[in-house]
Amino acid sequence: MGKYVSSVASAQNARDVRTLTTATTLDLTYGWVKVTGTTTITLPAISTLSGLGGSNKTYTIENTGSAVVTVSPNSADSIGPGAASSYTLNSNGDKIVITSNRQSSNWEFDLWEPFINDNEHLADGIISTAKVADDAITGAKLSVGTHFNATAALTTGTTAVDLFSASGAPAAITIKAVIAVSQDTNAGNMVLTNGTNAVATFAKSTTAGLVTGEDGALANTTVTSGDTVTVESSTTNGNGMVIVFFTSA
Repeated sequence: MGKYVSSVASAQNARDVRTLTTATTLDLTYGWVKVTGTTTITLPAISTLSGLGGSNKTYTIENTGSAVVTVSPNSADSIGPGAASSYTLNSNGDKIVITSNRQSSNWEFDLWEPFINDNEHLADGIISTAKVADDAITGAKLSVGTHFNATAALTTGTTAVDLFSASGAPAAITIKAVIAVSQDTNAGNMVLTNGTNAVATFAKSTTAGLVTGEDGALANTTVTSGDTVTVESSTTNGNGMVIVFFTSA
């Protein structure tokens, strides 16, 4: 199956590492066991672990051979997130760190690490250079999404303000809508420009904090990477926070 590992071994495991080659039922004296051969390791019944003075018991079980190791809880208990009746360590290096949970009668993994299970192992050479080369994934195998973004700039009267930066748009985009949050009680039109071409012109509110906008009467909405996009007011004292919504491939 896969690997469940713990970042820190318990003190009892660190001082008690044993190698097992035959079927064994663990007791309180075991901590970390390294197992070789086609072997079943049976866990003690959780209900009988009274010798720890109320503490939970932790085992580290590691497959150090080339055969399958089966970890089997007592018939009254279960193991793992799915409360299974057994767990297998299929490959050399597969390891679990498990702790008894008296409340659920389940042996729980201390820490989960993503894994590929037994039926999903990749055969040697199945991923070739050709399969990961540039443009190897095409057509129906490739799904290209649309990214929606927004950016804003505060107008300073009739002086054009770069919406992105002096370097222009960082990528090819398509403008979808524009709104303005009024910053004062003065009248004025918000003007959005792509290069020298008007994209939208609409009146700001004369009530500070209110929003007006435009999305149905936009023009020149296709912006090439590097193109200058600016906002400004038609008056010196009627300003707004202009927010532009756009998409990029």
